[in-house]
Amino acid sequence: MQVVSVTDDEATFILRLKLCLTKAGIPVSGFKGFSDSDSFIEAFMADKASGGHGIIFLDINIKGSKLDGFGILQELRQKLNGTPIIAIISTSSRKEEVERARSLRADCYIVKSGSLPLFSQRMIDFKADFVDQRIKEFKVYGAEEVS
Repeated sequence: MQVVSVTDDEATFILRLKLCLTKAGIPVSGFKGFSDSDSFIEAFMADKASGGHGIIFLDINIKGSKLDGFGILQELRQKLNGTPIIAIISTSSRKEEVERARSLRADCYIVKSGSLPLFSQRMIDFKADFVDQRIKEFKVYGAEEVS
């Protein structure tokens, strides 16, 4: 079973992401949501021994955590050899943050949208690119919003 996880301090977004992944056709039977970096890292290390995570979504700002999404990304890339798929998700569409995600070797950057249909489409596009086609280049979903 492929584990799909999200680390975000907003519980409603975790549920929204799970719904959008389901609509996109990404299996969520192994879905795990975390509200802080410590619980994610602990679960990640436990899951790593049993096959690990297939897709990881990291919010940039995680209130009450030791690490933000970039810190988790940096730690994971130091320990992993290219897998799993790691996506930064954020309401921020600042070019500096997109470039930081790219430099830390995130697979993609997804701008959270207030619109459920728009965000669902981004998850459909993400699945087509990274799950179905397994592209290897950095991609931004919501690029029209990046400033």
